[in-house]
Amino acid sequence: MAATTVAARASVIVGLEELGDELAAAIVRAVATGGRVVLVRDGQPIATVLAIDDAARLDRFDAERDADFAVFSEISDAFGDVDPEDVEREAALARAEMRVERAAGIRL
Repeated sequence: MAATTVAARASVIVGLEELGDELAAAIVRAVATGGRVVLVRDGQPIATVLAIDDAARLDRFDAERDADFAVFSEISDAFGDVDPEDVEREAALARAEMRVERAAGIRL
């Protein structure tokens, strides 16, 4: 089976003609119905084959998630030289101020 690996997330491209008839038919059926093919070994799911539209959607989700988590790294880097106890103390003071303002009916 000659497979080609695609860079992004190590996708492997295999022509349907290279697969067994049963697996190829399952993939064609899944693509036609929008479903997925779950591959199992010893009754346990080990991989999923999904339609290219689903894969593109998953790639977009992964990119969005990576960008979201990059924000945490930026925040961490920005406070890298600050003592975590100082951050906790400042956060506790800010929460206390908000509670006082909320109790007094002050809206910001």
